[in-house]
Amino acid sequence: MAPPEGRLRLLSVFVVLALPALAHAAAAPLTLPQVLEVALRENADVRQAHVHLTAARADQRAAGALPNPDFSLAPGNPYQYIWSASLDVGPQRLYRTRAASLGTDAAHSDLSDQAQQVSFDVRQAFFDVLLADSLQTLAFEEEDIVRQLTEADSIRVRAGDLSASELSRSAVELAQVEAARTHAVAALHRARLTLQELMGVAHPDTGFTVSGTLRFEPLDLPLDSVEALALHSRADLAAAVNRIDQAKELQAEARSNVIPIPALSLVHQRDVPFTNGSNYAVGVSLSVPIFDWNGAARERASAAAEGARIDEARLRAQITSAAASAVEDHLTARALASRYASGVLEQARASLESVRYGYARGTHSLLDLLDALRSYGQVRSDYYNAVHDYWVSAYALTRVAGKELLP
Repeated sequence: MAPPEGRLRLLSVFVVLALPALAHAAAAPLTLPQVLEVALRENADVRQAHVHLTAARADQRAAGALPNPDFSLAPGNPYQYIWSASLDVGPQRLYRTRAASLGTDAAHSDLSDQAQQVSFDVRQAFFDVLLADSLQTLAFEEEDIVRQLTEADSIRVRAGDLSASELSRSAVELAQVEAARTHAVAALHRARLTLQELMGVAHPDTGFTVSGTLRFEPLDLPLDSVEALALHSRADLAAAVNRIDQAKELQAEARSNVIPIPALSLVHQRDVPFTNGSNYAVGVSLSVPIFDWNGAARERASAAAEGARIDEARLRAQITSAAASAVEDHLTARALASRYASGVLEQARASLESVRYGYARGTHSLLDLLDALRSYGQVRSDYYNAVHDYWVSAYALTRVAGKELLP
């Protein structure tokens, strides 16, 4: 039996060896729902929208708060103690509180719209990572094939079965696929960093991995009603409508400010009573609109209302155009992806295997093999890009509609 010191040493070695495995387990690849959950919690734009909503709610509470009374002391003979309070019960208060409430509704819609935009950006970045990962795998596979081919050709050159010029052709091809592999690795790292930035990760890591595959799946989407859904469900359009209504309320408040708000005063003279024999007197004061009839504020409110209407009309036109473009893009991407998935990829793979078999039997040249390998790689690359574009276009439809359309 090992002494205690030996057992402790063995235990420490085991812990050190196990740490990398534990760290790897902790950094398990994330699925798309997991990535979205993190992004909607940590993304800076979403967090900023939460802050704006909190500020709007505070403004709403401030708009509804009753004004504090004023206290003043008038020294003299006699001393006067004066309490005064504005009677904020007129139409100004009604319009002001309505405008603040609509501002809160607009801020809430802004938050929903920002969440929808971030969801689309994250989904697109997630599939960018899947695409870059697939292209990197393809680059490594092509490099491995060409490397094996170059090594086999080197043996054949030494045996006198192949000329040195053909071997140099293999070496040039190997250098090209190595460069392509280097670019594929760099592209994957950039895609991973971009996704983590959208997720709000403080320290992005190029080793970050996700769980998913690029594959074509038919989707049943309501393509004929995307525009109608957008005009009914878009959060940014709801915010624009709220801001029009808010501007109308502020416009009404600016007009109503011409009506003076009375202030009620209570005066106390402790030593010398008033002529009515009481130490208390009640007074009322008004702000009389003689020099300023609030014309500048009314004009500014009217301009703000007109600007809000222009923004809403422009947004509706943009939604209509975006819906038509998104549907067209999805139809194009679906047709291309389904075409590749229906057999083009398998045909390219079979063609490559046929040429490889012929090259091994001497019926095909090295140039034929390299061309077949390059064609197969291009077809696979096109397939991955088509499937990527297909899913991104589907998520773009969800973004345009302002409503989740995918299961």
